[in-house]
Amino acid sequence: MRAYLQQTHEMLFDAHEHAFALFGGVPQRGIYDNMKTAIDKVIRGKLRQVNKRFEAMASHYLFDTQFCNPASGWEKGLLEKAVRDAWHSIWPLLSANRVHCDMGLPSTNYRKASSVCSKYY
Repeated sequence: MRAYLQQTHEMLFDAHEHAFALFGGVPQRGIYDNMKTAIDKVIRGKLRQVNKRFEAMASHYLFDTQFCNPASGWEKGLLEKAVRDAWHSIWPLLSANRVHCDMGLPSTNYRKASSVCSKYY
Protein backbone atom coordinates (compact mmCIF):
# COMPACT_ATOMS: atom_id res chain seq x y z
CA MET A 1 0.00 0.00 0.00
CA ARG A 2 1.23 3.49 -0.86
CA ALA A 3 0.02 6.82 0.49
CA TYR A 4 0.74 10.22 -0.99
CA LEU A 5 0.47 13.57 0.78
CA GLN A 6 -0.51 15.46 -2.37
CA GLN A 7 -2.38 14.85 -5.62
CA THR A 8 0.25 15.96 -8.10
CA HIS A 9 0.69 14.46 -11.55
CA GLU A 10 3.99 12.90 -10.51
CA MET A 11 2.38 11.14 -7.54
CA LEU A 12 -0.60 10.04 -9.64
CA PHE A 13 1.70 8.59 -12.30
CA ASP A 14 3.87 6.91 -9.65
CA ALA A 15 0.77 5.35 -8.09
CA HIS A 16 -0.33 3.97 -11.47
CA GLU A 17 3.12 2.57 -12.22
CA HIS A 18 3.26 0.75 -8.86
CA ALA A 19 -0.34 -0.47 -9.17
CA PHE A 20 0.28 -1.91 -12.63
CA ALA A 21 3.40 -3.68 -11.35
CA LEU A 22 1.37 -5.10 -8.45
CA PHE A 23 -1.45 -6.21 -10.79
CA GLY A 24 1.05 -7.79 -13.17
CA GLY A 25 -0.28 -5.72 -16.05
CA VAL A 26 -2.54 -2.87 -17.07
CA PRO A 27 -6.33 -3.10 -16.82
CA GLN A 28 -8.46 -2.36 -19.87
CA ARG A 29 -10.23 0.52 -18.13
CA GLY A 30 -9.71 2.85 -15.19
CA ILE A 31 -12.67 4.46 -13.39
CA TYR A 32 -11.89 7.83 -11.86
CA ASP A 33 -13.41 10.55 -9.77
CA ASN A 34 -13.19 14.04 -11.27
CA MET A 35 -9.83 14.86 -9.70
CA LYS A 36 -7.95 17.96 -10.85
CA THR A 37 -4.94 15.91 -11.95
CA ALA A 38 -7.11 14.07 -14.50
CA ILE A 39 -9.84 16.54 -15.45
CA ASP A 40 -9.40 20.15 -16.48
CA LYS A 41 -13.14 20.75 -16.81
CA VAL A 42 -16.42 18.87 -16.36
CA ILE A 43 -18.53 19.94 -19.33
CA ARG A 44 -21.83 18.14 -18.70
CA GLY A 45 -22.93 14.57 -18.13
CA LYS A 46 -20.02 12.29 -19.05
CA LEU A 47 -18.26 14.92 -21.21
CA ARG A 48 -14.88 15.96 -19.81
CA GLN A 49 -11.94 18.07 -20.85
CA VAL A 50 -9.23 15.60 -19.85
CA ASN A 51 -5.88 16.93 -18.69
CA LYS A 52 -3.24 16.46 -21.40
CA ARG A 53 -0.67 14.89 -19.04
CA PHE A 54 -3.23 12.40 -17.70
CA GLU A 55 -4.41 11.62 -21.23
CA ALA A 56 -0.80 11.01 -22.30
CA MET A 57 -0.30 8.58 -19.40
CA ALA A 58 -3.47 6.62 -20.27
CA SER A 59 -2.39 6.57 -23.92
CA HIS A 60 1.09 5.35 -22.95
CA TYR A 61 -0.31 2.43 -20.93
CA LEU A 62 -3.13 1.82 -23.46
CA PHE A 63 -6.12 1.80 -21.12
CA ASP A 64 -9.50 3.50 -21.41
CA THR A 65 -10.69 6.01 -18.85
CA GLN A 66 -14.15 6.51 -17.41
CA PHE A 67 -15.12 9.35 -15.09
CA CYS A 68 -17.87 9.40 -12.49
CA ASN A 69 -20.68 11.93 -12.60
CA PRO A 70 -20.28 14.79 -10.12
CA ALA A 71 -22.27 14.34 -6.88
CA SER A 72 -23.03 10.69 -7.69
CA GLY A 73 -21.53 8.82 -4.77
CA TRP A 74 -23.24 5.54 -5.64
CA GLU A 75 -21.01 5.28 -8.72
CA LYS A 76 -17.92 4.94 -6.56
CA GLY A 77 -19.28 3.63 -3.28
CA LEU A 78 -17.13 0.50 -3.15
CA LEU A 79 -14.02 2.50 -3.91
CA GLU A 80 -14.82 5.09 -1.24
CA LYS A 81 -15.28 2.33 1.34
CA ALA A 82 -11.99 0.69 0.34
CA VAL A 83 -10.18 4.02 0.69
CA ARG A 84 -11.79 4.64 4.09
CA ASP A 85 -10.78 1.16 5.28
CA ALA A 86 -7.22 1.65 3.99
CA TRP A 87 -7.04 5.06 5.68
CA HIS A 88 -7.91 3.52 9.03
CA SER A 89 -5.26 0.84 8.59
CA ILE A 90 -2.48 3.33 7.74
CA TRP A 91 -3.49 6.03 10.26
CA PRO A 92 -1.15 4.59 12.95
CA LEU A 93 1.72 4.75 10.45
CA LEU A 94 0.90 8.37 9.65
CA SER A 95 0.73 9.16 13.36
CA ALA A 96 4.29 7.89 13.68
CA ASN A 97 5.30 10.60 11.21
CA ARG A 98 4.21 13.24 13.71
CA VAL A 99 7.83 13.36 14.82
CA HIS A 100 8.67 14.93 11.45
CA CYS A 101 5.94 17.54 11.98
CA ASP A 102 7.20 18.33 15.45
CA MET A 103 10.66 18.85 13.99
CA GLY A 104 9.23 21.49 11.66
CA LEU A 105 10.08 19.74 8.41
CA PRO A 106 8.33 21.38 5.44
CA SER A 107 5.19 19.63 4.31
CA THR A 108 2.66 21.79 2.51
CA ASN A 109 -0.90 21.15 1.45
CA TYR A 110 -1.01 23.53 -1.51
CA ARG A 111 -4.78 23.32 -1.92
CA LYS A 112 -5.40 25.10 1.38
CA ALA A 113 -1.94 26.62 1.81
CA SER A 114 -1.60 25.12 5.28
CA SER A 115 0.80 22.54 6.58
CA VAL A 116 -0.24 18.92 6.50
CA CYS A 117 0.95 18.68 10.07
CA SER A 118 -1.45 21.33 11.31
CA LYS A 119 -4.28 19.72 9.39
CA TYR A 120 -3.81 16.15 10.56
CA TYR A 121 -1.93 16.35 13.85
